[in-house]
Amino acid sequence: MFSSRAAAACHLISFRCPSAIPKAARPAAIRRCERPKGPNHLVGLDLSGGTCAAQEATIIASRFAHGLGQMKSTEKVPTTKFPRHQPQTARVKAEQALFEEMEHAAELLQSEDDFGRAGVCHAIHACHSFLHVRGLSGQALKPLIDLVAAFENIDKGVLPELFDPSIKRSELSERKWSRSYAASEIKIHAAACMEALMKTGKRKNEAATYVARRTDYWPRVSHGLINANTVTNWRDELLQQSSDNRERKRFEQRSAMFGNGARAKEYLAEALRHGPVQTGGVHKGREAET
Repeated sequence: MFSSRAAAACHLISFRCPSAIPKAARPAAIRRCERPKGPNHLVGLDLSGGTCAAQEATIIASRFAHGLGQMKSTEKVPTTKFPRHQPQTARVKAEQALFEEMEHAAELLQSEDDFGRAGVCHAIHACHSFLHVRGLSGQALKPLIDLVAAFENIDKGVLPELFDPSIKRSELSERKWSRSYAASEIKIHAAACMEALMKTGKRKNEAATYVARRTDYWPRVSHGLINANTVTNWRDELLQQSSDNRERKRFEQRSAMFGNGARAKEYLAEALRHGPVQTGGVHKGREAET
């Protein structure tokens, strides 16, 4: 498993997904009463895309962290399994914002003809923001990110592994390839590792082959064979995306962490050994070679 520092660093890149309210519900969600907007980084999500969903998440975050004022408490952060930060907002004020957002989520259940998706996603955003401003961050928030990403997949016509009743515990999906968010994590992680290895001087095919061998020990959500050509195609595909593409940004952020900085070599070694952090896939149960 990743060291706590490496895992926390990888979290900042792995979990910066613009979690979203489904497309059908976005306009009504944004038409809601005016609320002050705050910096995009408040909830640890990448909200730079400028979509209605991103605006909605930013509004919710701003309600928690700015609209209610910064916390001036001397509360100490307890010892925990995952990294935490100092609470940013007093408990009572954070709860007030949470209750208001949850009430609006309930309203969306009646106002949107989307089988409750807008309301559920809004509620998850509110819980995520509340937990973040109260000090919880990093890996501990990953389940909420996965849940919103799964709803996004459904809105796009993709059945994510998280909601697929045909997949049994500890068994790989029968899909050769998946288009889910979890599958994109594996693709981006492999491409970023290849990019970082090329920066160390490895030739393109050599780097792709090296990464492909390591994927045998990573969590998987589909059973398609990952070889050197697969990894190369993933990297090329991401590089061909526009600079503001969501997956392209995640790829560039992660490859920079694995290829630049004093601890890049350490992060890359752990990334190759374990694969993407906290991806809900099936492991083969073997330790990777060093």
